[in-house]
Amino acid sequence: MNVLILEDDPVSLKKTQLELEALSHNVFACGDVIEALSLFGQNQIDLVISDLELPLGSGFDFIQDVRELNKKIPILIISGTISKEGLAILKKFNCTDILVKPARVDRIQEVLSKI
Repeated sequence: MNVLILEDDPVSLKKTQLELEALSHNVFACGDVIEALSLFGQNQIDLVISDLELPLGSGFDFIQDVRELNKKIPILIISGTISKEGLAILKKFNCTDILVKPARVDRIQEVLSKI
């Protein structure tokens, strides 16, 4: 599976990338919205994993852009904080699941197995 990870914390990004690669997934890892949109447009992506608090744009904006390009791609949110307003926005954009940081690889794998 081709997975795009958008995470601004380099330690969390690398940890998630290595865990998914160990499960035989091809991972496109990026730290900002601009790079993520570029990778999304240039590659066949099967799953998007995104944080919400990001530099150069918000995760909410990124998700909206992804949905404009692909209505059905699974989106997994991994964030340290999620407000009620944030949950409403994520439901609006039909996100597959929402995990609170730090997300364990077994929880991510559960989501992947449903896709």
